[in-house]
Amino acid sequence: MLRHTAECRVLGIPFVADPSQQLARLDREETRRLVVGARHLFTNISEAALLLERTGWTRDEVLSRVGAWVTTHGADGAELARRDEPTEHVPAVPTPDAVDPTGVGDALRSGFLAAVARGLPLTTALRLGCAMATLVLESAGTQEYQIVPTDLLSRLLDAYGPGEAAALEPMLAELPRLPEYTG
Repeated sequence: MLRHTAECRVLGIPFVADPSQQLARLDREETRRLVVGARHLFTNISEAALLLERTGWTRDEVLSRVGAWVTTHGADGAELARRDEPTEHVPAVPTPDAVDPTGVGDALRSGFLAAVARGLPLTTALRLGCAMATLVLESAGTQEYQIVPTDLLSRLLDAYGPGEAAALEPMLAELPRLPEYTG
């Protein structure tokens, strides 16, 4: 993890930092090296507190060293923080059928990064990430969910309104139209 981060810096390749469970094993210097220069930093709420403790930095000091910091809050959604900008809260996509939280964070990151790679705004990207997280939450296992573009678009519409659904529709239209397409 640290070697790849260092290589990305040397080569000028944008990178994402997601220390997750490894955070407890990293010392102060390692944690700082992992975070500095990340285009996007991902943590859950517990990891965010531990990251601040490990680095010895304040929240603003972390934000001065990364492009954006996404912190997940479980059923309460996620927040997007950037230096010198107000923190944005994105609510979770509601679900009556929570089954298994395993892989939810991975799904959030995948949706977020896929949207970012297509040039969409970070808030829109985080909304897609939250929708992807809900798909995984509703299935048993980390790769058992199905992405049905029209269903996902409908959920985005219900959760975030027509503007966000319209912004994501072209991207979702690129997905294969197979009845059994699974992530």
